[in-house]
Amino acid sequence: MLKSVVFNLLLLFSSAFYLYSQEKLIQNDFFSQEIKLKAKEYKDNINFYKAQHYFAKKNWDSTLVYSVRQLESNGNLELKDYCYYFRGFSFKEKKLFTEAVKDFNKISRKFKFYCKVQINLGEIALEENKFKDALFFFHSVERPEFDHCNFKKSNTFHNIGLCYLHIGKFDKAETYLFKASELQEFEKDTLLLVGSYMDIANLYYNQFKDSQAIPYFEKAYKLAAKVKSFELKQNATLNMAIVEENRKNLQKALVYRKEYESWRDSLRDQNKVWAVADLEKKFAVKQKQKEIDVLEAENKLKNTERNMFLIVSVLLVFLFGAGIYFYREKSKSNKIILIQKNELKELNNTKDKLFSIVSHDLRSSVSALKRSNSKLLENGKTGQIDHHFPV
Repeated sequence: MLKSVVFNLLLLFSSAFYLYSQEKLIQNDFFSQEIKLKAKEYKDNINFYKAQHYFAKKNWDSTLVYSVRQLESNGNLELKDYCYYFRGFSFKEKKLFTEAVKDFNKISRKFKFYCKVQINLGEIALEENKFKDALFFFHSVERPEFDHCNFKKSNTFHNIGLCYLHIGKFDKAETYLFKASELQEFEKDTLLLVGSYMDIANLYYNQFKDSQAIPYFEKAYKLAAKVKSFELKQNATLNMAIVEENRKNLQKALVYRKEYESWRDSLRDQNKVWAVADLEKKFAVKQKQKEIDVLEAENKLKNTERNMFLIVSVLLVFLFGAGIYFYREKSKSNKIILIQKNELKELNNTKDKLFSIVSHDLRSSVSALKRSNSKLLENGKTGQIDHHFPV
């Protein structure tokens, strides 16, 4: 009965623990550097930039918002794959596994980090106790086509071992759990190594191989004392309490039980502190959001004022330009009118001179005719014939 309790407790713990450790890696691996480079490459895509920024900050809600905006605004296939990955991972962290699987399945196989898609699908299947499905995804990243892919192999090996442990294939579980622990020892990854030791111990303990199981329980307990995780300390101590109870060492078991309760209380206190901190963080975020909304409203008002100023300025410039144009046209017309007026004046003067000359000449001729006519009339009255004229 006690062995069954240990078995179920450790398997439940191991799944949650390794999913957490895989998520933790996104800040430090090659993938995080790659998405930063992509953000610089596509700097004009502001929604993608914000999506990758919030993804790195583990702000899953904002990641979802800006990822979908990018998907709606741009048809770039490469950016689509990244955004679907951001969305799938965000849904996974929010425990919305159905939505996560949908988005992960929309990612094309050309995606540079497709191995991560397979690993995440495997972790979701493991979380949902679909162990055969999980094995399919985890084994897929062992294929040669993913040799170039950067992922933490010790985690994947451990998860494969955990799946085999759940379905009772202990030989394969042992192979992969030892592969994982060897890599973790080489990497000096103490946190993960504690979990691996507990799972190896649980593997043997479930097969009633106490002599092989207990040394690993003890190694996990000693190693857990060096880490800061209250959860690890609590589980390692509980394992030792159960082992000692099965060995009928009740005094030692009682000591471990008391230590377990101490770590459990510390963990509860820590969780309370985190809960309060989380509430404070959410409150601060809301306050910050309000400030952002106010700033956005002010910016909109300023933008409106600036736009109005630009419109008025353009209108004034247009009116000024039109005024100058019409002034110049009027000046040209006035110059033409003045020139024509001067020409007309000259023509009038010339005409007057011509008429003066003509009138002078005509006046002389008319005077001569008048004198001649007068003489003719006088001669006609007197009957005298002017011999100067023929009859």
